[in-house]
Amino acid sequence: MLKIVSKTVRNTLAVGKRLCQLSPITLLTLIGVLITRISGFAAYPFLVLYATEAFALSPVMAGSLVAIPPLISMLLSIPFGTLAEIVGKKRVMIASSLLAALAYFAIAGASSSLMLYIAVMLLGLYRASFDPASMALLGEMARREDKGFVYAARYTLINIGTVIGPIIGVALASRHFNLPLPLVVISHTQCYCF
Repeated sequence: MLKIVSKTVRNTLAVGKRLCQLSPITLLTLIGVLITRISGFAAYPFLVLYATEAFALSPVMAGSLVAIPPLISMLLSIPFGTLAEIVGKKRVMIASSLLAALAYFAIAGASSSLMLYIAVMLLGLYRASFDPASMALLGEMARREDKGFVYAARYTLINIGTVIGPIIGVALASRHFNLPLPLVVISHTQCYCF
């Protein structure tokens, strides 16, 4: 058992050392991916609660809100990836972060369930534009020998954010915050990430 723990610690230290050797723009992009994933997934518990409490949506309808962004992202990632190649990856990432901020403000200010659904669709457009641009930027900035490691680190950080985000969201929701307020805070995080 001690050998397994020792090997795990050595591997973790090696990963940390390798991360420190990456270029600053690569590290910043990886950190941005983590922050945007955490903040995005932290919003999901609030989104469902907000939809059921403020708009009296059924749990099924509120749950469908959570499915909209990944669906739109799946359908539009390729066209937005092409756009990132034409316009520039950094520009698309900045614009998409601003789009996420707009989407969260729109969610918090929605006056009808239709407006809420439209605002959530904006989150799908954000994800469809941010993800391919960030992945392409990482591939462009990473040294050839680091590309596999950088992509693996990106997916690991996405998974970490996907796990940590809802935990943070539930923790905030359990404190009985005014529901739109955390969405505005999350949008602020998204906007200033880049």
